[in-house]
Amino acid sequence: MIVNRYIKGTIEYSPTFGMTHPWAVLRAAELMKWIESDGYMDVVTRKTAFEEYCRFIKNM
Repeated sequence: MIVNRYIKGTIEYSPTFGMTHPWAVLRAAELMKWIESDGYMDVVTRKTAFEEYCRFIKNM
C-alpha cells in the first residue's frame, strides 16, 4: 500500500516538476476549490452541525 501511495503522489505532483513554487501553487489551488465549495460559506456564516440539526428538528 505504501508503494501505491508513492506512485499516486508521484503522478499527482509530476506536473509541478520544474516549477519555482510548486507547493504554493498547489495550496492556492486547494484553497480556491474550498472557497468555491459550500464548506467555506459554512465557516464564514458560522454554520454548525448543531444549528443544522435544530433547523431540521424545527421543520419536522
